[in-house]
Parts: sequence; structure tokens; C-alpha cells
Amino acid sequence: VYVDDCYGVDSWTAPKYVVDVGAQIGSFARRVHDTHPEARIVCVEPNPDNHEVLRHNVCGLAEVAHEAIAYERGQLVSTVYPGTDNTGGSWITRDPPVGSRVHRIERVTLAAIVERAKFPWVDVLKLDCEGCELGVLENEAHFIREWVNRIVMEIHNRDALRPIWQAHYRDWTVRELRGGHMPLVEWVNVRQRPRPSARNIVQDAMAREAALR
Repeated sequence: VYVDDCYGVDSWTAPKYVVDVGAQIGSFARRVHDTHPEARIVCVEPNPDNHEVLRHNVCGLAEVAHEAIAYERGQLVSTVYPGTDNTGGSWITRDPPVGSRVHRIERVTLAAIVERAKFPWVDVLKLDCEGCELGVLENEAHFIREWVNRIVMEIHNRDALRPIWQAHYRDWTVRELRGGHMPLVEWVNVRQRPRPSARNIVQDAMAREAALR
């Protein structure tokens, strides 16, 4: 992420507001800061196993939210697969595998993260959250279309993502950044920056978040 610039950070033009969902230990945020030091960054990372290293790596250059962007009802936990200590593959679930290490987590919506940060728009939304990108893109589609200029993400399920793209994002431009069984892609909003109605969209999204509690 940092050395190879797999998300294409070098190609961006002066991003001001960046949200890093699935920040893990902060490699992406650090690359963004080192390339675009004027950018404000919020890192979202629910797994406590990553928090100490994340805070160390982004101290003074990014805000950190120790929460999960999630929309399922019920108690959620962060876990890694049994038999591994690789916290880069941690994921959110209501039904963790038997024998896995779990942490209870707090949930939040993307709209709430942006509202708390007081971002007037989001230049880049990075999603690397082990399948949770589907919930973000589906549940926050209206908000994302109004507020987000660019999405870079790792895809974990092409078949599940395709109908979401067709329903909400067909007019966005798409570029593949990396191939393979979990490709990286870039979606760019042709409209760029939010329209004046965006503040009402944030309020609506936060009302939906309150209804989940």
C-alpha cells in the first residue's frame, strides 16, 4: 500500500478531505499524508488489535475512529480467522467462527463520520473492509453520490457488487488499479463535490443511524 502506491495516490490532484475505511495500521493514510500533506484524513478501524500501531503511525496527521461502519442490526464483533494473527484480514460479523478471537465493537455510519469531521465534501473514500464495502455502497448510496468525488476500494465479491453498481453508480467512471481475485478499483463521480442539498442528506443519514440503535 505504501511502497507500491497500489491505490494510485500519486495520481490525485490536491485532495483536501479523505476517509480511510479499514485503516488497519495506517499505511494508506500515511501514504496520502506524505504525498498530499494538506489533506485532512479520518481513519476508521474497528479492530482493537490494530489501534496502538495505527495511532502511532498516524499521530498528528489523521483523526482516528475506533468504530465499524456497519448497518446490520444486533451486536457485531470484529474477528480474524481462527489460527491466524493477521489483523489485516479482520472482518465484522454477528456470527464469528468457533475458536476465533473476537472484540465487541461500536458501529457508526459513513455520514456520521463525515459530519463529525466537519468535512464539506469527501475527495477520496477508501474502502478496504473485507466485504463490508457492500453495505457502505448500498446503504449510503444517496449520500455518497452527493458528497464523495472518488472511491478507491478492494473488491471481495464482484457478483454482489455488480447490482449495487448498476443501481446506483452506473454513471461513475471505473478504472481497475490491480487485477487478481481481490482487485483494487477506482470509481470517480462525474458530478464532483456535493450539491447544496448535501447537508439535508447528512441529517437524513444520521436519522437512519439513530434508528439502528
